[in-house]
This record gives sequence, C-alpha cells and structure tokens, in this order.
Amino acid sequence: MALGFLRGKSGELRAGYQQAATLGQWSATRDSDGGWTVEAKVEQVHDYWIDYQPLDCVLQVGTSRWRWGFAYCSS
Repeated sequence: MALGFLRGKSGELRAGYQQAATLGQWSATRDSDGGWTVEAKVEQVHDYWIDYQPLDCVLQVGTSRWRWGFAYCSS
C-alpha cells in the first residue's frame, strides 16, 4: 500500500544545521509526479536562514522524524 496522505503536529525547515522555520500542524499529499506537497502552519521564521533555499523539510511522523531535501517555500 502506497502512502498518499500524512498529517502531523510539528516540523521544521532547516538550512543545513540552522533552523529556518518551525512548523505546527501540517499535512503532506503525494503529487502525481511522485513528489510531495506539504502545507503547514508556520509558527516562527528566522528571516536570515529562510532565504537559503532549497531547505530541508523535517517532519515529526509519530515517533520518527522524516527528512526531505531540496524543499522550497511558497506562501
């Protein structure tokens, strides 16, 4: 069974070792091209580091942390 939809309560965007943003509630859906789209409540943004795109998207999924590289932000 393939995963097509995920939800969680926390996550972050990272520029290397630096935290660019903290995320609250989020949902992720699988795109038809095999990628993922994540929609999240942004709780805090670090203005300097958020400009270093692409970022790593780190999402808390149950007791695990899933990391995707090459994430881009849009509002």
